Amino acid sequence: MSQNNPSSTIFLDPAQINVKVGGNFELVVGMNAKQEAVASTDIIVQYDETKISPILRTKPGNIFPIVQAKILYPGRLYIYGLQQDPSSSTLGQGVVGNVTFQTIKSGQTELRV
Repeated sequence: MSQNNPSSTIFLDPAQINVKVGGNFELVVGMNAKQEAVASTDIIVQYDETKISPILRTKPGNIFPIVQAKILYPGRLYIYGLQQDPSSSTLGQGVVGNVTFQTIKSGQTELRV
């Protein structure tokens, strides 16, 4: 799933995965900044809180050295990435960060940005 705006595209990977109840999976949150200079990003990932739960083991990707995730409220995960140096920016495509989720109930669900 991706979200477009004039300066960047956000994408989630994997597009589909099978995980047993109680199992974990890692969600890759990526960004294509195209030719725009980007010093930070704010991303909200929507999920079904009755089926999966973020563990909040966030690992920075290759775009921003600082990446954090916080649950805004059940079903909404806020992820932000930023450069350590406010005057730095990035161009192109890469990974913002990875977030681990745990399955808590069987069935299909969708993650959206």
